[in-house]
Amino acid sequence: MPYVYTANNAVANLLKAYQRLHDGISDMVESGRLTPSDIPEDYQWLVESLSELTALDADYNASRDLRRDALKVAHNVEVNGGLCGLRLNAPAFFDDPAFKDWLDDKKTTTFTWHEKGTPVSEWSDVCVLVDPSLSGEGADADMPQHIWSQIVALCHEHVGENQKQHIPVWISNTQ
Repeated sequence: MPYVYTANNAVANLLKAYQRLHDGISDMVESGRLTPSDIPEDYQWLVESLSELTALDADYNASRDLRRDALKVAHNVEVNGGLCGLRLNAPAFFDDPAFKDWLDDKKTTTFTWHEKGTPVSEWSDVCVLVDPSLSGEGADADMPQHIWSQIVALCHEHVGENQKQHIPVWISNTQ
């Protein structure tokens, strides 16, 4: 599914545009299509700037990946031209004892294919709703906080604040 551009993820759009620009210019330099003789006064600055951006991008991606604990956004769900939900492939959630306890709790009333009291499986997917303001409130906020905060953070990143409706998040137990 192609990346969905919306006003709610303007920072992500800007970063992706800079990354494409960086990759394109780097390719021109590395392939010899852009040489010092093409831009004699600016070539060294350009190469140093690209190197600096590469280091910053690596630092940013490494810290983001550590925060996500290998959580993967599998799909952005698009409805009526607007981004309104996420599907997460998060088998690590289903390995977490606190998450399993929440999933099996008789008081947990979230939408799931999981049969309470049985071992989790590839069919134990869960759908939760995140409040439109992304404040972290909501009916499903009673799940383990370390997992709920990751879900809310991903909604901030991929959907954005101030939605008109709750954001559905489908959490799957697959890679």
